[in-house]
Amino acid sequence: GYEVAGIKSSPSKVAVSGPKGLLDSLEFIGTEALNIEGQQANMEGLVDAEVDSSQGFQLSRDKSVKVWVQVKKVKLDN
Repeated sequence: GYEVAGIKSSPSKVAVSGPKGLLDSLEFIGTEALNIEGQQANMEGLVDAEVDSSQGFQLSRDKSVKVWVQVKKVKLDN
């Protein structure tokens, strides 16, 4: 089988604006999903960062994030 050995993104940080009280407790934001099902080799993809606009959050700059997924082969114990 195969498993994810590591994930890197560029940029590693994005600028977010919103209400100060909510920004203080915001530790990370999500991205749209990247399908890695059945992936047997390293891959890269471009995904959009996502913030909850209903809470007043906005992305201040580019919202696209390049993601690299490192895949390694593992021995399955049957």
